[in-house]
Amino acid sequence: MAYFVFEQISGIDHLFKSQREAMREGAMYIDGQIPDLIRTYSASPRIERQLQEKLMDRRRYEKLAMAIVSGAGLMAGGVMALPVFGIAATTGVAMTNLLTASYVSVIGSFNAVRPDPRQISSNLQENLHSSLNEFRHAMISNETYGMQSIMGHRPNTPGQDLVDVLAGEYFFRRDENIQQPLQESFLSTILSTTLNGIWAQERSYIVQANVQTGYCEWDTRGPQENRVCLPEHPNSVYYMYALDVSREYDHRQNDMALIHGPTGYRNFDATSGRPTPHGITKEDIVRSAIFVHENKLQDAIRNRDYHTISEAAKRDLAMGKNLGKVPGGFSLPICLNPGGEAISSVWDKKARNFPCMCGNFGWNDGTWNYQADETTNFLVHTGLMFSEDWERFCHRNGECKGVEWTDLHSQLDQKREPDDPPIPKHTKYLFGRCEQDTEHGAGKPWYDFSRNPPLGRSVRDTFVALTKKIFRRHE
Repeated sequence: MAYFVFEQISGIDHLFKSQREAMREGAMYIDGQIPDLIRTYSASPRIERQLQEKLMDRRRYEKLAMAIVSGAGLMAGGVMALPVFGIAATTGVAMTNLLTASYVSVIGSFNAVRPDPRQISSNLQENLHSSLNEFRHAMISNETYGMQSIMGHRPNTPGQDLVDVLAGEYFFRRDENIQQPLQESFLSTILSTTLNGIWAQERSYIVQANVQTGYCEWDTRGPQENRVCLPEHPNSVYYMYALDVSREYDHRQNDMALIHGPTGYRNFDATSGRPTPHGITKEDIVRSAIFVHENKLQDAIRNRDYHTISEAAKRDLAMGKNLGKVPGGFSLPICLNPGGEAISSVWDKKARNFPCMCGNFGWNDGTWNYQADETTNFLVHTGLMFSEDWERFCHRNGECKGVEWTDLHSQLDQKREPDDPPIPKHTKYLFGRCEQDTEHGAGKPWYDFSRNPPLGRSVRDTFVALTKKIFRRHE
């Protein structure tokens, strides 16, 4: 019996040491990759170039600086490591339970971005380095606390103590081969959460719509490059988008911004014939976002609420849900839009549709109801709560009508953090109806590879569109 106990303790000690080494190696590797990750997956270099090419008045310059500062807060919520329950297939569920606290407790702590929109890339790089430094510190502290708690007969974060572990069904033998699966799992998690933080800064999101053509793969309402189909959700189609700050606060042109895919998202296309980063696919990204959305885990992630997150994962796994390769690693906000009105073209003014209303209802059929409306949370989690582009486009181009007894402005204002930009003054109410004549199309997805894609409509385009709108109303 004594031999059994000592062998168990030796196995647990080896597990914690292997975990620490795997996390350290993963963090060091990603830290060295940060410049390449920014070049590949961040819109900041493009936005920098575009801002340098444009003359900006002082008001726009200052507002942009504040918008970029608020992006750092989104990154802090975006770079979060959740339990990678896929380890269980290799190490056993009991062993995974000992590790999950480390995943949940690790979050990047970002320094404030310098208020200079011309230096977005350097700010982003500093924030990511800072995040990974905090990661390493949290990792060592958590590993030490976990081991000391177990050996000191005190409960660790999941509430386990040494007696619980020894009395369990799993025998923690010393496994010399555990290092590789642990390292790969941590590396995938660190990579996904780092990219999630980068994409949060350019206000990435997912539109979930009902399939209307029989099969998801037949849906042509948006670019197929941005489309994701999941066999476990055959009646839904998903499109990955982003709406960055490059056209915010343009005087008299606040409905010009073009929608595009998250920068570098095509690297995760499993059908491209090329290996995807650490085997992560677009499908894994969407599955992770669904896990966060359906369980309303955004606040739990930000607050590192171990119990809420782990219980949600255990519950979903018990129900047989497919959480993907990195559950919770990506938390792109989802706009639920059954009719697909928010499915948009990319890099094009034609068939451009903003996520104006989110929830399980139609946009123009009288089915909107306040209880089902998810727009407020969507605006908060994407950062579009600060966007003049969003409000102006939905109001003018989408012909959206506000519900005057809903005080959206006050709700969003309560969510502001210190130094955040103000909520746009015209963002007053939730929309209860959008009467836009919805057009669909792919747009110009080839601009995903361009260093200088189009910014939006010209002044001439705006004048022509306004003239057509006036004539339509007088027909």
